[in-house]
Amino acid sequence: MKNLSISVKLMVAFAVIVLTFVGSSLVVANNVWTVAELSRQNETSTTLSLLAEEMLTDMVEQQNAARGYMSTGAAEFAERYDAEKPAFNEAASAFREETTQPEQRERIDRLVAAAGAFTALQDRQIALYKNPATRDQAQAMMLTTRLTEFREIHRELMDAQLALKSERSAGQQAAIDSSEIALVAGGLIAVLAAIGFGYLLSHLIARPVK
Repeated sequence: MKNLSISVKLMVAFAVIVLTFVGSSLVVANNVWTVAELSRQNETSTTLSLLAEEMLTDMVEQQNAARGYMSTGAAEFAERYDAEKPAFNEAASAFREETTQPEQRERIDRLVAAAGAFTALQDRQIALYKNPATRDQAQAMMLTTRLTEFREIHRELMDAQLALKSERSAGQQAAIDSSEIALVAGGLIAVLAAIGFGYLLSHLIARPVK
């Protein structure tokens, strides 16, 4: 340091301070982008979770409508049953299109297959119910028809969505913590550098006036 010119000493001092702020600012900017991206992904996960809940509701309503029709013979239940089919398909298609996770696409495919099998079984029961000769058979089948497989796959789907949201929330917090550390560390380094170089320059440049 003693062999350096005054101009070089000043340049080094300012360079250390500037580079410190630039470095900490880059870390903060990167973390801000990370938080924003994870927030966007979590918004998508929330949308997907709502679609999954909608699919479950559609299937339960479809089941209730089928049971209502086979219990009472009221046409309104048959109409409601038919209306729930496209509603489920629309929600399932939207989910598959929106998700970027291969595992979730595999689960939604299994969920759609389970829903299709369940709907086919209920269609058969309704057809049997419409025939007076097989109405009792249809009602007996109705009592043992459950959404067990569908619910199990649906639970896998929802658990996976919750796990993704939890993981992203942890990533957001890590990015926020990293930004705080970068700001504090950068500020301390800059202050220490300024003090240190100020001290050195005051001893190396300043001379008593004679």
